[in-house]
Amino acid sequence: MTHFALPYFWACFVEVIFYNAAALNLFYYLKRSHHLMWVELGSPSFLNNSIANNFKTFGFLWSARYLKLNDPGVNRRMWLVRGLFVLAPLMWSIGFICNLFPDQP
Repeated sequence: MTHFALPYFWACFVEVIFYNAAALNLFYYLKRSHHLMWVELGSPSFLNNSIANNFKTFGFLWSARYLKLNDPGVNRRMWLVRGLFVLAPLMWSIGFICNLFPDQP
């Protein structure tokens, strides 16, 4: 274990929190600004999080359907969520490969 273990673990944890916050911000923005699209996605929110909603939202996230909305606010939020979605497993993989996480007692 290195002296980077605990701070790196917390950085990964904070990244996951940022991802969830960005996704929720995207959901609320869609609800306010593009209500029909939000309903089409199954009205995703923190409390309304089902497998069907996850598949619809994931498909929307990685498709170009959001471009039809022609909204720079959606574009920025989509790219932020995409970036954080890719960053999380990358950070966890680097942590495990480089043995940066604290050892179990």
